[in-house]
Amino acid sequence: MKTFAEIRTTINEASSSDMRNWVFDHLENTEMDSGQMKAAFIKKFGKENLKSYEKYVSEYID
Repeated sequence: MKTFAEIRTTINEASSSDMRNWVFDHLENTEMDSGQMKAAFIKKFGKENLKSYEKYVSEYID
């Protein structure tokens, strides 16, 4: 379980370009299904950034 300080640091360090690059990389280079990828994204960037995940997946598909 993450501590409060780790969560705060994760939120501050997570830039939109980092999240976008992570999503595009995982869509192109892994065999993860959408549920696994979403769980990995939440673990790395936090649940509060889930809207960004959905936005970048949609952007990739378009």
